[in-house]
Amino acid sequence: MFALRVLAGLFAGPLFAGCSKMNYGWFSDKVRAAAVGFIMSGPAVGNAIASMAFTPMVATRGYKVAFIWAGIATIAVGVIGLVFLKEKGLAKASMKEKKTAEEKKADTVDAVKVFTREDFLIGSLMHMIIVGAGMGYSTWILAYLIQEKGLSAAAAGALFGSSQLLGLVSGTLSGVLSDMLKTRKWLLIVSSVVACICFVLFTKVTSLTVLTMVAFVTQLSNACTGNPSNAMQTERAKGPNAGKVMGWYNAICQLGSVIYPTLTGAVIAATGRYE
Repeated sequence: MFALRVLAGLFAGPLFAGCSKMNYGWFSDKVRAAAVGFIMSGPAVGNAIASMAFTPMVATRGYKVAFIWAGIATIAVGVIGLVFLKEKGLAKASMKEKKTAEEKKADTVDAVKVFTREDFLIGSLMHMIIVGAGMGYSTWILAYLIQEKGLSAAAAGALFGSSQLLGLVSGTLSGVLSDMLKTRKWLLIVSSVVACICFVLFTKVTSLTVLTMVAFVTQLSNACTGNPSNAMQTERAKGPNAGKVMGWYNAICQLGSVIYPTLTGAVIAATGRYE
């Protein structure tokens, strides 16, 4: 299982860098955050569908069937991308150039200079925490709703999944808001505080209606945290080597998806509690 997860992560790695660089070719700076938000709403929508469809499937038919269907969907997405995705502008420029070894080395040096800037490194570490918190939340919430709140697997999946469906619009909405306010930092700060309050509320309330409302607010605040962070990094990396820089950035960010679920699981195992 661990090896399969590693392979899945390995082959998913280029996706973020590719989407980031394609963003430069298709969208202007005036709508950069909105474009980033719309593109990155995909994982939230997928997570919503997976939570509603696969949680009961796993409970009734086992993990293997769920993995098979997820694999079929992944292959289908790859074929659709190959056929329909088009590149232009900055996203396509490097494809036309045949560079010497020295030129490639110089490009890498330039990319390293962008990546090692203080603001970019701080932004990368910050987003690692954001990704980790989101993955820790996803690891924790379904088990918490079932074990501590007494919900069925289907009800817990429906509650969490329905809130994740907000991701269809929350990413774009946060991006539009960021572009309108002309600030990434303050939207991120305020949303982080709201997300922390929501995590506490999950452990305090018992009403299913209120839990659902908290889940929806959590999803919206997470979008208003992660999207401005990605938008800032996309703007900082803009240039001919953006693909490299954003790929390295994503590698650091995804460490959060390794560290936080592991820590969350270890705490639950050690304490026997989900609160």
